[in-house]
Amino acid sequence: MSKFLYVSEGFRFFRRRMRVTARGLKKYPGNAEAICKSIVKNCFNGRYFQVSNHNYQNFYCRDFGWCCKALLELGYRKEVEKTLDYALSVFERHGAISVAITKKGKPFNFPNVYSIDSVSYFFYALRLLNNKKIIKKYLPFLKSEVKKFCSAIDRKTGLVKPLHFSAMRDHAIRKSSCYDNVMVMLMQQSLKTLQIKSALQNYDFKKIIKEQFWNGSYFYDDLTKTKEVSADANILPFYFGLFAKPMLKKVVATLQKNNLDKPFPLKYSNTKKGGRFIFYELFVKNWERDSIWSQLGMIYINILQSVDRKKASLQLEQYKKIIEEHKTFLELFSANGQPYKSPFYYSDEGMIWACMYLALQSSKQKIAKR
Repeated sequence: MSKFLYVSEGFRFFRRRMRVTARGLKKYPGNAEAICKSIVKNCFNGRYFQVSNHNYQNFYCRDFGWCCKALLELGYRKEVEKTLDYALSVFERHGAISVAITKKGKPFNFPNVYSIDSVSYFFYALRLLNNKKIIKKYLPFLKSEVKKFCSAIDRKTGLVKPLHFSAMRDHAIRKSSCYDNVMVMLMQQSLKTLQIKSALQNYDFKKIIKEQFWNGSYFYDDLTKTKEVSADANILPFYFGLFAKPMLKKVVATLQKNNLDKPFPLKYSNTKKGGRFIFYELFVKNWERDSIWSQLGMIYINILQSVDRKKASLQLEQYKKIIEEHKTFLELFSANGQPYKSPFYYSDEGMIWACMYLALQSSKQKIAKR
């Protein structure tokens, strides 16, 4: 992605920030369920699922990976197929899977470095869809992307190389983050299901991650092993079913002890200080520190259901009230629970992540009927 494109996107975000200040958010009618259904429907533009109808009208591998299972559960199989076929056609034409694709069909990375998680999420979505026709159509390209992916792994240790990669917490610069290593383990499982051979099959990533990052109570953020408790390092391993319930109980206790779920879930981190972040964080203070992200909240509530169903239900009810208060599904909030804003940015709205809320409510209703 060119610096010009970064700047133009920044100006577009700023213009929306001014517009929201003057006119407010776009409001959807109805209760939380109706609001979220309208949002999800509007996020499919005929070619692909975009992240929102406002700041992020692009296709993002990462967000699609989070939402793919919920979208399939909600009956959007044809739209998921169209999205993956479209994205693959663009990526193949440009020779690489990237973080995102603009409305004009241009793939890009943000920041401008390789993205382990974006590639892993994309293969995970292919695994969930399990469309053999699409896999066969793009198999040579997919195999070439697997080779690139494997080059980010240290052959001796099996760990992600200590380089800067674009990731979920995309403003942070980390040293072989736990999150990235979890994404490698997810990729290994996806490739096994898709029957695509790779060097990843030679490693026991579960053992590697547990030995290198687990401290008995939670996963360290990266190999620097600071005292920071980060959400992405600790909820994604369980969201993808990579580790068992006894460890999850300890993680949940740690997250709650450090107030990452207060006033509602979930904050990125238990601290505003420390860590290395890219230059752009100057424009969005605390963007990925103690801010509350809705997609993290959905993922957290999803895993919380298996160890504390009552608490999960209460926190899902919190989101129901938030959705109905703002009449939309917001991107993120400040630590005090108010919609996030900086002098240059205002929380995005109408997020595709609303599908995860709908899936959680559906799951809750099914459990109640048992």
